[in-house]
Amino acid sequence: MRKRIGECLLLAGLISEPDLGAALAEQERTGERLGAVLLRLRLADEWQLARVLACQLGLPYANLARNPPDPDAFALIPKEVAAKRLSVGVHLEHDHLTVAMADPLGFGAINDLETRTGRRISPVIATPTSIVRAIQTGYAPGIRAGFRSGDRRAPSCATCRGMLESGWQFCPHCAARRPARPSPLPDAASM
Repeated sequence: MRKRIGECLLLAGLISEPDLGAALAEQERTGERLGAVLLRLRLADEWQLARVLACQLGLPYANLARNPPDPDAFALIPKEVAAKRLSVGVHLEHDHLTVAMADPLGFGAINDLETRTGRRISPVIATPTSIVRAIQTGYAPGIRAGFRSGDRRAPSCATCRGMLESGWQFCPHCAARRPARPSPLPDAASM
């Protein structure tokens, strides 16, 4: 059984129990999705929600700023579809297209993209803001290869090797506590 997003944020040490309680009460009052409430109340950041959603769904997280889309993959999804679905092609291998999506559970999103591209779709999670930036950059007039390549990787959990972000106190994959960073050694004058 999948953990709820609030539980995952709590396990990762990104929000406190009182914060989660306040967000759940606000969700009950407004009917909004919990992630939207957490963002509006500034209890979580967009990238934190995207990383936890990826963990919750068992999908990879794509940091489009660090690893921009491949122009050939990007070109397979028309701008109107990318904007409507908040989805951009990021990697193409034969008949397999990896697509960064803000919400892969959106009704028919994956089937629609498979039909439009003629390729099997593998979703990865990215923040809505990074997808919008990629759309604005990638579809700019006269730009075909407007992306830079990067290869910085997020750290992984020592226990389960799941991807982590800095600031996480617990791994959202296995709930293992992250080791604290070693503190600097005191200098001789302070002893």
